[in-house]
Amino acid sequence: MVRTNAHPLVRWSLPIVIGALVITSVLPTRMLGWAGWFSEQAWVLVSPIAQPITMGVNTIVPTRGESGFGSERERELVDELERVRVRLRQSEQREADLEALVDQLARGAALLPNTEVTQLVRPRIGEAGDTLTIRTGTGEGVDAGTVVTARSVQLIGRVAEAG
Repeated sequence: MVRTNAHPLVRWSLPIVIGALVITSVLPTRMLGWAGWFSEQAWVLVSPIAQPITMGVNTIVPTRGESGFGSERERELVDELERVRVRLRQSEQREADLEALVDQLARGAALLPNTEVTQLVRPRIGEAGDTLTIRTGTGEGVDAGTVVTARSVQLIGRVAEAG
């Protein structure tokens, strides 16, 4: 049986508590120094059960080492993943370099379609003043006086000495 004539304080206690919580939630922190007492009382209730709960969690979920990995297998998998990512980035960079080279070679051939041109892509191995040293030789058709270009369209100069 439900009592309908409950005391007014009992009937209004929940709305009063909710209103007080709303008001204290919007107050600045400096005005809530008195609330520390409630915090201390809550810790008295919570502290005795905190340690057993922490121990239970630590037995179920393995603790991670300093490196942040739970096991040697997980560490190996993360290392392998990082190696694959590095190889992927290197491959993407190599692909971009090759696409740029194809574009440069196509532009150079399109500038002078009737001229017999031998395009040699060679690495630069040294540079001193106005002299540029390139790894190639007379066996590949590079003689003194041969025109040298960069990126197939930029004139650099002529070969001064071939060996």
